[in-house]
Amino acid sequence: MIGIIPLGTEVEPKGIPTATLKFILACCLVHVITWLIKLNSPESLNSWFSLNGFWWFLPFTALSCIFVHGNFHHLFFNMLFFFVFAAPIELAEGKRKFWLMVLFGALFSDYFSAAITWFFSEWIIPIDTNMAVRRYWQLHVPGIGSSGMLSAFVTAYLVRFWRNRVYMVLNIEGWPIPKLFRMPAWIVVLVFEVLFNLYNGICDQGLLAMGHIDYFAHLGGFLAGFILAFYFGYHKHQKRDYYVQHAEDLAKSPFTGSAAAIKTYLQALRYEPGNGRILLEIARCSYYLEDFAQSREYYKQAMLALSRQNEEALLAKTCSEAFSRHQLLFNSGKQLECIRLMLKHGDWQTAQKAVEFFCRKVSDQGKDLSLYIRGKFILAYILDAYAGKQLAAREEVERLLEDFPGHPALKYAGERLAAARDGA
Repeated sequence: MIGIIPLGTEVEPKGIPTATLKFILACCLVHVITWLIKLNSPESLNSWFSLNGFWWFLPFTALSCIFVHGNFHHLFFNMLFFFVFAAPIELAEGKRKFWLMVLFGALFSDYFSAAITWFFSEWIIPIDTNMAVRRYWQLHVPGIGSSGMLSAFVTAYLVRFWRNRVYMVLNIEGWPIPKLFRMPAWIVVLVFEVLFNLYNGICDQGLLAMGHIDYFAHLGGFLAGFILAFYFGYHKHQKRDYYVQHAEDLAKSPFTGSAAAIKTYLQALRYEPGNGRILLEIARCSYYLEDFAQSREYYKQAMLALSRQNEEALLAKTCSEAFSRHQLLFNSGKQLECIRLMLKHGDWQTAQKAVEFFCRKVSDQGKDLSLYIRGKFILAYILDAYAGKQLAAREEVERLLEDFPGHPALKYAGERLAAARDGA
């Protein structure tokens, strides 16, 4: 029998998959605990955590059984498969979707297995006593392991990264071949995983009631992964990333440049209209093509999108670019938040120019007075803490006190300034 041992994927998202590592650590701790307790047998302990046909009314057992494994070999290869396919999903799509995949994959795969096993037990008549005994134990022996749940990540990976390649070694009759192979993800998943489990599930586990591997749980996990992947729009995200990658390559080429890149970025934007990073790249390409009106509009959309997505570092950079190139500002307190982010990420020169322009704009339009005062306070802070102009900072505060005597927002500043004068 030929199998595979995946070792990694061709293109890995950057970052540390903390949720994936936490799950692996939890499985390892549970395995150590079950080994240390040493009740009558591993099966007697595992049965407290596992699911079989008679315990379908206890959903928590479908979740607890994914942490329990029969031996080190079972644990090691499950965790290896899980890390290879789950870590990229977590890094690309986030922790919330990761844990939803764990929850849905565990429940769906176990109940799918219980339902299909019951179907074969009801409709396939045993041909001899041995088969009847095997069928009985198939219904009553609890299932353990996370392979059903991790199968959901395998098919989710296929939907999200089907263009990638997987690095693996072949395993023939339990003996790995010491050579690294690189194979497209769709071949690895559909041929070596889905078709293999489908054949063994129907023939061995279903018709003949043989073996101790729950192939139906694997098939249920594959189906759960497909369902959630398409529900979350992983197929759209894959197309989006494909166009973004090509647009980045086109932008670097001297023969295509921004003109070709902007068209490709617009194609990527169709699959996620509110993506702040793509909007920012379109704004930059438009600026390089001297289409300043379009550049300004896309910078505005990018700032709004990035503020919703809580990408502080990129939002600060976008605000700096938008102001430097188009004098583009928010006419609200949101602009002061952007200026704070510029200061946080070290661009205080642009922040100083932006807050000065913002204060002039607010003053000319006669808008909210408190915004003007807050802007002036930020300007005084920049002059004092970053520019080293303490005297100019003090003059800004004194000017505010002269222009708006008795304003509640200036009470504390007036007291501090008076105390400083008395001390002098």
